[in-house]
Amino acid sequence: MNLCATMVKSLLLRRHQLTSQILTWLNYSNSYASTNLKKRAPGHTLHPFVCSKRVVVKAGNGGNGCIAFRRVFCNPHCGPSGGDGGNGAHVIFKAVKNVCDLSNVTTIVNGDNGMNGLMDNCHGASADHLYLHVPVGTQIYSVGKRCVGNQISNDNSNNENSSTNLVRTLRKEGDIFLAARGGAGGKGNAFMTHATLATDSMRLPSRKNTPLRIAERGGEGQLCEYILRMSKLADLGFVGCPNAGKSTLLRSLTRARPKVAPYPFTTLQPHIGILNLPENRVNSSSASKVSGRAHSIAIADLPGLIDGAAEYNKGLGIEFLSLIADCSTLAYVIDYGTLWYNYGVNRLNDIENELVNQLSMLYYEVTTYDANLGNQDKCIVLGSKLDLIFPYNKINTDNTDVNNSNSKDVELLQTLHRILYKAACSVGVINDSPESVDQVILISAKRGDNIPHLISKLWNCVQNLEEDEKD
Repeated sequence: MNLCATMVKSLLLRRHQLTSQILTWLNYSNSYASTNLKKRAPGHTLHPFVCSKRVVVKAGNGGNGCIAFRRVFCNPHCGPSGGDGGNGAHVIFKAVKNVCDLSNVTTIVNGDNGMNGLMDNCHGASADHLYLHVPVGTQIYSVGKRCVGNQISNDNSNNENSSTNLVRTLRKEGDIFLAARGGAGGKGNAFMTHATLATDSMRLPSRKNTPLRIAERGGEGQLCEYILRMSKLADLGFVGCPNAGKSTLLRSLTRARPKVAPYPFTTLQPHIGILNLPENRVNSSSASKVSGRAHSIAIADLPGLIDGAAEYNKGLGIEFLSLIADCSTLAYVIDYGTLWYNYGVNRLNDIENELVNQLSMLYYEVTTYDANLGNQDKCIVLGSKLDLIFPYNKINTDNTDVNNSNSKDVELLQTLHRILYKAACSVGVINDSPESVDQVILISAKRGDNIPHLISKLWNCVQNLEEDEKD
């Protein structure tokens, strides 16, 4: 007997030790994961980018009223006590700044139903409203019968008599739109009895409340169909030829991680990154500080454009250009380093001609799709891959000594900047004025050359756009 008791104690002790070791290992794993894993950026998505979606929303139904009677031992005829049903949930679209696309919105959305009424005059609980977060600038089109007003073509509808009507644009963060209204809760027999008493008291010989075995059904929630479309893809969009360094630049400015590879058409869908700025960032154009909450800039890495994209839809050009049209500011990214590597210092005229050809092609494709995209005040030109031209010295034009570079590097940098500026002015991307000199920036996304200067320029552009919208 003592031997059996000893064996049982040893087994229990061993089990306790193993359990303690497992719990210790799990706690260590959780603490290691929480301290070492990097949080995912708001613009980083593992799903395909969605800029438009057709959604069917169904609000919640109201709860049914209850038929019940109060039971008291001294009075078996106390009267009705059925409570009212709860209201159904509304379906509401809400504009949120950190939402980059419409992939989080499902195709069919159902709101919760309200609870039924209970006995003893207990009302059913109303369902919580369902908020669907959409990007700022989302346009909401209702799908229904053909009507007069703002109409767009409805390619997804099989009904020839159906059309779409623009009902709301969520322009600011926090704007909401009631997509479907939930059904009202039904009244219980307690309410129905009191209502009957109030209406029939003049006709009844006695004012005694007559019990009723009637209760209301809950109202049905609305069923609506909408088309959601993003009217503002990002604050800044990168426009350039394939393999120009747009994805590398997005990785340098934000925490987005698009694929980077040394071959064209690596990017086949837009990637959105969020550039967060501190609360008190000094504006380079003025000495005043920007106070208030932290600001952010949404940057879109768009697929490359080729010749014939707007007219012949080469390289999915129409789809890509439709995304470019949604951006507030365009940045033309030119592969300056590869041109320098191919031609060299002795063929600056050939480099200038190639720059003019690339900018002319990009500007023509963009303006052919939409003439409003040719606004010179909303465009900047970026000469990328500066590390191929200056492989040993990091260039930063914010410093007066250019990071202790020699005079030849400074002179060459000024020459390259002047060539790119001249090419951009000749094409018509920017104005030929002293104020537009800052719209041309030479950068190296891989090494970080002139990235702080670029961030300051982007912040100035976005701030000017916000002031124009307020005016």
